[in-house]
Amino acid sequence: MLESARAFAILQRTVTEIYTKCTVSLGLLQHLARDLQQASSQVPAELQRVAHGAPVQQSVLRNAVVACSYYFSMLVLTRPFLITSIQSKLSRASGAHPSNAQNYSGEDGQIESDVLQGAITAIDAATYTIRLMHELLVADLLFHNMPLAMFVYTTLTS
Repeated sequence: MLESARAFAILQRTVTEIYTKCTVSLGLLQHLARDLQQASSQVPAELQRVAHGAPVQQSVLRNAVVACSYYFSMLVLTRPFLITSIQSKLSRASGAHPSNAQNYSGEDGQIESDVLQGAITAIDAATYTIRLMHELLVADLLFHNMPLAMFVYTTLTS
């Protein structure tokens, strides 16, 4: 529970510091991402394995909840990168006038590289969440009263 609470604390910080503002600095996003990665790397080893079969359903679900909490937090944190990347590609593909299209590439291309890396991280976090939820669903390890888990799975797979 403590590890899930840590992930949700970062999720709450993300929503408060990013989604309540009109614009956010790349530095703040990177700082939150480092905090999340550091917290997830400190999860005890016994909570990191989501093995199916031998372990009791309760321990499998406990570990899956911890994993999904961190994946979902990373997904929410990096979602702005994904949206920015998609908007930039759509602007270039549609031949939008340069004054209308936002320029995300600095002189050295570092900003565009950071945005692309964040977009890939968002997709990876969604993929890991979907894969884990699908494996639990197929293995019939989910309780039928897990609406949040099922909501996340159906939302990400739609």
